[in-house]
Amino acid sequence: MKRKLALLPFGLALLLASPDEAQQRRRAQRPPARACVECHAETLEQTRRAVVHAPFEDRDGCESCHKRHGVVGTLILKRDAPELCLECHAEQTLELQSAHVHEAAAGGACSSCHAPHASDHPGLLTAPPSETCAECHDPAAFTGEHVHPPAAGD
Repeated sequence: MKRKLALLPFGLALLLASPDEAQQRRRAQRPPARACVECHAETLEQTRRAVVHAPFEDRDGCESCHKRHGVVGTLILKRDAPELCLECHAEQTLELQSAHVHEAAAGGACSSCHAPHASDHPGLLTAPPSETCAECHDPAAFTGEHVHPPAAGD
């Protein structure tokens, strides 16, 4: 019995050490951490556009919106829109609470009109303003005698 009790601490030490050793083996088998641009070089090309989203300008800014995802091969954002966008664009919160909210914004579909990384159009729009609006609105509504002020100047 004394012999079994003497082995007990040794057995517990082995048992407790095993997960660490297994974890170290798994870490050794993983490829080294890579910078985002090593896999997403084509996305980096967008920094040449006229309007670049501030976090995207910084090569280390990817993680302000994205989680690290390794070889998962899927886009993983830290939060869903519009919450993610509102972390930096808090001034838009009041607009989303007003009596009349633009339908795309109300649905939280910020990226249906705005490019998340960069654009050749003001406000990071995905197309020229009149074209962006015309995707959902009748373009004839912007050419009458009384034109809605945001649409009047394209």
